[in-house]
Amino acid sequence: MLKKKFIPFWLGLLIFSFEGFLWAKPLLQLVNFEAKKDFPHVKVEVVLNNKKGLKLEDFTENNFSIYEDGSLVNHTQLKAEEGSDFFSFIFSIDSSRSLSGEELKDLKRIAKQLVDNFGVKDRVALSNFDDRVYISNRFFQNDKKNLKKKINSMVRQGLKTLFFDALYDGLDYLEEFQSSKKAIFVFTDGKDEGSSLNEDDVIILAKKLGVPIYFITFQRSAYLTKQKRMARLTGGEVFFVQDLKKGIDSYVKLLQISQKKYTFWYKSKLEPDNQPHRIEIKFKSKNYNNSIFTTFTIKPDFDLVEYLYQKRDFIFVFFMGLLFLSYLASLYLLRKERALRNFKYQKHFEEMATEDSSEKEDFFYNQFLENELEQSKELLFPKETRGVKKSLPEAWLICKNGLDIGKEIIIKSDKTYLEQDFKSQVAFSENDIYSKEAMIKFIKDEFYLFDLVSAQGIFLNNRKLLRPRKLCNGDLIQIGQKKYIFRRKKNNV
Repeated sequence: MLKKKFIPFWLGLLIFSFEGFLWAKPLLQLVNFEAKKDFPHVKVEVVLNNKKGLKLEDFTENNFSIYEDGSLVNHTQLKAEEGSDFFSFIFSIDSSRSLSGEELKDLKRIAKQLVDNFGVKDRVALSNFDDRVYISNRFFQNDKKNLKKKINSMVRQGLKTLFFDALYDGLDYLEEFQSSKKAIFVFTDGKDEGSSLNEDDVIILAKKLGVPIYFITFQRSAYLTKQKRMARLTGGEVFFVQDLKKGIDSYVKLLQISQKKYTFWYKSKLEPDNQPHRIEIKFKSKNYNNSIFTTFTIKPDFDLVEYLYQKRDFIFVFFMGLLFLSYLASLYLLRKERALRNFKYQKHFEEMATEDSSEKEDFFYNQFLENELEQSKELLFPKETRGVKKSLPEAWLICKNGLDIGKEIIIKSDKTYLEQDFKSQVAFSENDIYSKEAMIKFIKDEFYLFDLVSAQGIFLNNRKLLRPRKLCNGDLIQIGQKKYIFRRKKNNV
């Protein structure tokens, strides 16, 4: 019988201890260890979390010891400051008609009192629910005046009470924000009507995110059991409006978790040897002892000469390979250039053979042209007619563009040579065939246009001149950038 009586006691004690282990923070936490930036000077930052019976203000650097690979080092405390951790809250206020006007007024008054008691760094987002869920400000803020103004503006409305939906949306909103301490305060009588979710959905998400839910409700509420279950399973608590009217300071203090951060500096005796080293930080007081450790590695300063010496074999192979690839690339480009040159020569001779070449050579082509002209002359001017002098019909060129637009140039001779000077102007003469680019020649009552190995080619009616062509009245001649219209009158003789 005696054993049976002690079983519930020991079981309860075990459950309590295990729950405390899950929710408790470690006494000492390492938050920063900086050795690489300014080695051999090392910076260590630790946080001492509050425990029952522990007064953080009583501790100095003498309560801490730092060991490198088991050897004690002399350290100096730079500063000790209160932890920068802060709360991110959701205030979810029931604005449905399930509450009376007086009940809503009491809940709003307590919400405003809570706002007044929060710390400077704490952040609050407001939400209210009826037949819809509203988040009146979509960001966390600590503007107490504005927060209380928004709370005052809430009124009873709607036909339903989406209690569980509001809790779930608040948890989902909290998940987006980075803060180690989060909580939801719900001001309600606990009634739900019309939610698409239930209390188990809310509990599962709250436990997953580690967010406690605190309820401010009424002792006479018919839904008190559900609120207590949700608070207990999420790590929150249920507060009654009647109790909070007496004073709210004690309840706010229950939520605050104090901590203190210590920053130390010391000069390391280790060498940058690229090997792992163990660092241990110990805390010791009258009632508590705790230690934490970490490992770090310091790489030696970069020595270019030593690095190149170590990699000499690889560098030699690399440069030899690069030299070999350069040799292959040169051979390839040389062969490609030769093949391209041979192709151009072959194409050139083929075009010369068919008299369709657009790239005629200088001296050799001139010789070819003179022979062709002599043959043409023999065909067009038989020997028996050569002595007969024919009168030159009236012909001229009209400039179509440039500064000389509209200018007329009279053709006075049966051979008129044309060239383009360095100013892109066209000059005319009657001699020195080797310095000219084109020629207009009068042959048997017709004018013919010849290309005399021009640099850019001669164009007749926008087509490149490949062989001598007869000029017709109105033809367009282009030499370089200059364009001319050919005009003539038929000879009546």
